[in-house]
Amino acid sequence: MAKYLINGKEVTQEEFLRDNKLDELLSGEPVQTLLGQSSKGWPRVSDSLAVHPRQAKEAFEQARALGVPTEFNRKGQPIITDPGHQKKLARALGVVDLTERNNTSRVED
Repeated sequence: MAKYLINGKEVTQEEFLRDNKLDELLSGEPVQTLLGQSSKGWPRVSDSLAVHPRQAKEAFEQARALGVPTEFNRKGQPIITDPGHQKKLARALGVVDLTERNNTSRVED
């Protein structure tokens, strides 16, 4: 029989699978009902900047502390509101935004 532990304390399977931190952060509604997606594809979620679902609240607080408030969905994906938000979040987290590089490195004829 499997044992379920959280911080060294044995818990039931239900307690182990429940994620109270995300319940505090999110309403439980799908992203599409929280934010309507525009015809240009914004807002959208990022797999590249995603965190483990149990780290969503911590990531939310980190992004806010870095000056780039960002919501995270139940899957741990950040909800990117527009290209500027994506650029700011990537820079704040110290990651390379390849879309920025591709857009600025094009040579115009």
